[in-house]
Amino acid sequence: LRPTLLEHPSINTDIEYPHPLCRRSRNSWYFLIIRVFLEFILLLFQPILPITGVHFLDQADITAPKTHQNILRLLNGRTVDVVLSDMAPNPTGDGGLDHERIVSLCSTLLELSVQKSVIPLVRNGTFLCKIFDGPRRNELIAQLQQHFAKVYTVKPKASRDHSAEVYLLALRKRD
Repeated sequence: LRPTLLEHPSINTDIEYPHPLCRRSRNSWYFLIIRVFLEFILLLFQPILPITGVHFLDQADITAPKTHQNILRLLNGRTVDVVLSDMAPNPTGDGGLDHERIVSLCSTLLELSVQKSVIPLVRNGTFLCKIFDGPRRNELIAQLQQHFAKVYTVKPKASRDHSAEVYLLALRKRD
């Protein structure tokens, strides 16, 4: 049995990091998830050093058909238990525009996970995406509620108080 994100004993909603250096390092989520799951596909817009056990899609754009083809090739007909997105567009300095762009990315990822089967999320699967809080958050929550039994807004303790960054956690995907 493969663990689900929140049922694994080394994880709680306060987020326990696998190594002290991960607390402040870029890509901390990746190290956390790699510790829990046996196989991991990482889509990167900017390259990082290789990580054992990870399939990399370097300079991948989740909105590009070529990226979709590469994901399908790597999955080779398999389904996924968790879709986790820590992606964000490069900041413009305009909070409203940044909010619109990240919500659009998360909506695209949701569509690829539940409707288009590019990233076929299993029944009872988990979806987690980062957004910048703003007026379209409730719209995205409503989209998630159409496909998942429970949807939560999560602001990790490690996130700065003044940061607009929050995560939407959707549990138990419906058929």
